[in-house]
Amino acid sequence: MVSAVPVPKRQQGQAVVSAPRSNPVWWGPGVAIFGLGVVAWVYHTSIQADEWWVVGGFSIASGLMLLPAMWRTLCKGVADVLGDHLLVLSCAFIAYYVIGALLIPFGSEEEVEVAQSYYRIDAVLALRVTAVNCIGFGLALVSGSLIGRQWVSGLAQKAIGLGQFIPQEWIIAGFLLAGGMSSFNVLMFDLDPHPGEVVSGLFRMLSRLLLVAITVAAAHRGRGSVWLLSLAIVLTGLQAVGGLLLLNKSSVLQPMVALLVGLAWRLGVRRVMVPGVAGLLAVYLLIGNPVNTARDMQVLGDQVDWHERTTFLSDSFFLSSHAATESKYYPWVRFCYLIPQGAALNFYDMDQGGEDYRLLGWVFLPRVLFSDKPVMTASGPGFHYKVTGMDTSSTGIGVFVDGYYNLGWWGVVAVGVAVGCMLAWTSAFAVEVYRARALLWMPLALLGSFMAFRIDGGFLPDYCGTFVLACCLVCVGVVLSPRLSQRGRAG
Repeated sequence: MVSAVPVPKRQQGQAVVSAPRSNPVWWGPGVAIFGLGVVAWVYHTSIQADEWWVVGGFSIASGLMLLPAMWRTLCKGVADVLGDHLLVLSCAFIAYYVIGALLIPFGSEEEVEVAQSYYRIDAVLALRVTAVNCIGFGLALVSGSLIGRQWVSGLAQKAIGLGQFIPQEWIIAGFLLAGGMSSFNVLMFDLDPHPGEVVSGLFRMLSRLLLVAITVAAAHRGRGSVWLLSLAIVLTGLQAVGGLLLLNKSSVLQPMVALLVGLAWRLGVRRVMVPGVAGLLAVYLLIGNPVNTARDMQVLGDQVDWHERTTFLSDSFFLSSHAATESKYYPWVRFCYLIPQGAALNFYDMDQGGEDYRLLGWVFLPRVLFSDKPVMTASGPGFHYKVTGMDTSSTGIGVFVDGYYNLGWWGVVAVGVAVGCMLAWTSAFAVEVYRARALLWMPLALLGSFMAFRIDGGFLPDYCGTFVLACCLVCVGVVLSPRLSQRGRAG
């Protein structure tokens, strides 16, 4: 039997290590990027429509301001690094709003034309978008640095007591069983969907537990660690193959990210980060063209079984390597959000903005009890319809521009502050989970990382709704932990 991961116990007279009252490392870059955003907003009326180098300069400057704080954070302990969701937010900002934003100033004419085909914007509007992103992101870093988080650490230490009497190998087995069965069910449904049928949302949620199982299996140290690491690698490969069959790049990369998180927890972040990111980028570039080619073969539009999908996919790898395809894949375009964000700013200025704020109260009401609850993710398809006249897809505009799209500058300020506070609190909880190696609460710790990386999403579904769910789970843990822990010890 695999030995349990040791859980630190509080000894009499021993001080409990808890998260600091605040995280001042992000205060400096937050103020600097906020100021940069203000300068960009004031300066945008002074540039010409084709002066894209100005947009590139502001984008590069915002990324450079983050690097010292990111390096200082990476020099901390493993639990502090993995649990710092402001670090994840900063990485996402660089990916989407620095590297992605540099496409139009420095990309090829072909890439720029593909990006601009969705909605035409000029450098003036692009600099306005940069200003909104910098101001909102700067406020998130400042608020996340200043807000108190020690009280969350206290709640976390109470909540994670729930399940500490359960053997760790049982928890891993539970994640494997629930996540594996749910993932298989979802995969079979998505490979062969039936008209009028919808897979249960519960199954989709539980299928994420397989990603958690990969993380904790890869992170395990002690007896049986080699076997569990091998199992994590096999599960990663199987899930990646399933993602390929679904022609879904995110489903290919997510298990790989889960494996990297587990390896970082086991070996240290700095030892894993560079080769891990390089590997993810290589896989992303490798599968981009084949997946798009297979989609062009209309695999998704037909009722085909897994064997036919495998044939289409293998043919698409051959075609994407040796022939020009009708729909070439441009990886850089995927990270560029300047175009839809510019459209969102224009829509609000023309009194055609969003109305997500009307749905805010519904976040606290479960759909199980309120069947008439509106769809909380309708904003993405609705925005795409405004731009293209079609409702066949969903377009993200980024969490800070989402604030402007709904409530103007008041929305940017409110969303920026709220995102910072939420991620500060989820970070405080996650740090306690990682330090105590409380595997039962790993899904909640990773949920905060998911929130932080969804800087390209919407505030209501990706931040507010997820945060409310996390709060409910923590409250359950705080209430039940003393009672169940006593019964577990008595048993």
